[in-house]
Amino acid sequence: MKRLTAILMALSLAFPAWAAAELDVNMEQKEENGQTLTVFSAAEAGAAETTAAPEETPDPAIATANGLIEARFEQTKAAQLTQRAGAEIIQSGETHTLGNVASLVLRWNGTQPDGTAGSAVRALVLDRTTGEEIRLEQLFDDADTAIGAMERIIEDDVLPELSDYMEYSELLPMPRDAYAVDEYGLTVFYPDDSYRYFDEQSGAVQFAWHELAAYIGESSPVYEAAHAQGDMNALADAAEDGRLPGPMTRAAVGQKLGEVLSAYTLLTDPDYTKDSRVYLFEEASLRGWAVEIPKYAETDEAETPISAIRTTRADVCGLTVGKTTKAELTTLLGEPLETRVYDADEAADRMLEAGESLFFALSGRILQAHVDENNVLQCLILRDAIPEALY
Repeated sequence: MKRLTAILMALSLAFPAWAAAELDVNMEQKEENGQTLTVFSAAEAGAAETTAAPEETPDPAIATANGLIEARFEQTKAAQLTQRAGAEIIQSGETHTLGNVASLVLRWNGTQPDGTAGSAVRALVLDRTTGEEIRLEQLFDDADTAIGAMERIIEDDVLPELSDYMEYSELLPMPRDAYAVDEYGLTVFYPDDSYRYFDEQSGAVQFAWHELAAYIGESSPVYEAAHAQGDMNALADAAEDGRLPGPMTRAAVGQKLGEVLSAYTLLTDPDYTKDSRVYLFEEASLRGWAVEIPKYAETDEAETPISAIRTTRADVCGLTVGKTTKAELTTLLGEPLETRVYDADEAADRMLEAGESLFFALSGRILQAHVDENNVLQCLILRDAIPEALY
């Protein structure tokens, strides 16, 4: 363990000597004496990790990035804490790269730097060309307007879904100092004394790129991610695999429910429609996403295959909830196999809004696109078959 501490101290003082170049962030999981540490380090893109000789001059971008990494994640402190009697540290991390943006997330459970026990998430977003931090406000043309819109989403969509039994659920005002980005959106992390899940983990809220695209102009470092669109071929390929393109990557139609419940954290007991049980999940990226199994399956719950995947918050290859119209759906997907109109009560029985469902054939599956009374897409459901017409 002392050797690990020495390595981490060296990383904070000496860095590779590179010519100015785009940087990559490396992540390594280290396990020693029952403790789990996550160690990040920046290096020139495509280069092997080495330690510079004392006389070599480090590239400023690499040095800047590594300095920020050490300051934000306290890696040397974490290594020192593992030597303290009674300390228990369990860390995990993730990195994402979007063009010239590198996003780092550290989940720190157990003994915290101040010696107390708890759960915390730390995050850092870096410019891969300069090594400097990209603050949340720098992503938007008008940060105050964008953050106001994000807080309205929290107020309208997130807070109403929280359990009354949650001890920590103070989501407003939204924090700005810990966020991450990936191909699906932007995630804001909360201190655990403001927002904490039932499993004692720090809470988070994710905003899909389509929810923020209007506030992200061409000068933003995440412009391409926020305005990217897949095509119908990508949707067809995903449907063939029983999936919808998006963050629910570990669930598919036909997969056993038990496997999905092992991959994701169940938010509440399942909801019910007229013909299915609907499961929602705690993960921030899965807000608005759910899986279904038949309501009266003959198999045990865990052994029952998933019959549908649904989302009320997605931009699936240009099919955007809250934006795409009925006319645009038929232009992109062709004529539906069947349509069904539901009034308010009938729709509520199916966890939908009053409107019309269009059922399209897609790669051997059924894509149900439900539009509201204004003919705007409200929900997408990938099914193994058109459900029986239960009224």
